[in-house]
Amino acid sequence: MPHTKNTYYDACLIGLISALMFGLFLGTRALNIPDEGRYPSVALQMLQSHQWLIPRINGVPFLDKPILYYWLEALSIHWFGLNNWAIRLPQALFGVIGCVAVFLFGNHYSSRKTGYLAALLLMISPLYYFSTRYANMDLEVAIWITLTLMALFPVLNPHTPLTRAQTLHRLIWAGVFSGLGFLTKGMIGAVLPGLVALVFLGTMGRFHTLKTLPLYYPILVFGIITLPWIYLISHAMPHFLYYFFVYQQFYRYLGSGFNNAMPFYFYLGILLLAFIPWSLLLLGKLKHLPRLYTQRHTQPFLWYLVVWIAVITFFFSIPHSKIIGYILPVTPALALLIALGIVTFTRQWRIWVGIGMALVCISSNLLISRFHLPSSQPIKTLVQAVITPETRVITDGLYDEDLPILLNRPIDIAYDWNNPHIMQEDNWARDFYLGARNAKTPPSHLILPSKIPLFWKTHPSVILITYPSNIPELERTLLPHPVLLGIVNQQAVLIRAPHGR
Repeated sequence: MPHTKNTYYDACLIGLISALMFGLFLGTRALNIPDEGRYPSVALQMLQSHQWLIPRINGVPFLDKPILYYWLEALSIHWFGLNNWAIRLPQALFGVIGCVAVFLFGNHYSSRKTGYLAALLLMISPLYYFSTRYANMDLEVAIWITLTLMALFPVLNPHTPLTRAQTLHRLIWAGVFSGLGFLTKGMIGAVLPGLVALVFLGTMGRFHTLKTLPLYYPILVFGIITLPWIYLISHAMPHFLYYFFVYQQFYRYLGSGFNNAMPFYFYLGILLLAFIPWSLLLLGKLKHLPRLYTQRHTQPFLWYLVVWIAVITFFFSIPHSKIIGYILPVTPALALLIALGIVTFTRQWRIWVGIGMALVCISSNLLISRFHLPSSQPIKTLVQAVITPETRVITDGLYDEDLPILLNRPIDIAYDWNNPHIMQEDNWARDFYLGARNAKTPPSHLILPSKIPLFWKTHPSVILITYPSNIPELERTLLPHPVLLGIVNQQAVLIRAPHGR
């Protein structure tokens, strides 16, 4: 279906509705530990230091993820200030892009009704909705993967008559989107679209078409986008190539010892819940999957969506560690597949039931905005009356990732950094330990617990955050004697006694 003036009006309407929905209450919920503290902290430090090449968290190199997300976060903070709304704005914007793209894709290859319904289903999916207001890069990379797959489909579809110029145009856009996906979260930005394309061509018996495609153009574009940063950061950080590609990309995928170990079928349940009750329609149609396979040549769009969902779900089901947000690249295709099912069986669908369910989902989603997940906001509230620009903040054996954001300063972290068991835990301590190993000079904000008395004595304004059980020992060893400001989040906040008492 060619794009018309009405199509663009429809796309603008979808964009407006989704912008209002995703923007409402965007900044009201406190930042959630760890992600919404960790990643925006990197962006804030990048903005404050004007060092745009190497991601750093609390002064320590943080090479787990590429650079694009931090640039976007830093720009948002620069333009709109250091607040929760600005921190989450990039996610909301990518959410809008995803909804508009789903509408255009469904409208072009099915019908206007399918496009509208798919966009609305995606918009009110609890998983997708929450991701638009959660500050990490899962939604961004999901949208880049989605745009890549959408750009590739007309090239892979045997029913799409494309000229060589049109084929080249779409392949170049696929190279752009996959390159930006790589710069957002690494190799999955290119690997997942590539796997989906290969499986689709394989099941369609069209592998031979690869020989006729000018694939060197998207590869060249991908390289132009990604290689400059890879070259510059590997030159500045000699350990980057091994750490990023081998440890972070391959070992984290195939290795063990990481958090959130879940069974193989974990994502099947997540996807079912993400679109309930409409996902129940698909369960009743699974028995028709063999027939769909036999009809794949006459229904390539439908089959492409099935392959898209199956390949990415299978890919993320292999690792032991499973994070809910990883499965987001499946949600646009699943919304389209459900929309196709609803449109096909419209006569069995009661519109008032659909509207009622939509209202329930929208109400439930808006309630998510009011949930207060773990945050260091109570600590900020406790210390705001005594903290000054010169105050040194020390955490003793603990670290909350949102503290540098909330207090707008780096934190001195006291920990046994010589402990050989650090690498056995998947937590903030291992992140800093690995970052320190990659740094050319020892990070100044990582200190040993034995240095706390010296910091306490030499700095006139110090806030120490520790476990309440450590208070008796600290009262014996710290001079001037500490004063307990309060206990929040099961953490004790100590300050130096007034007038050096």
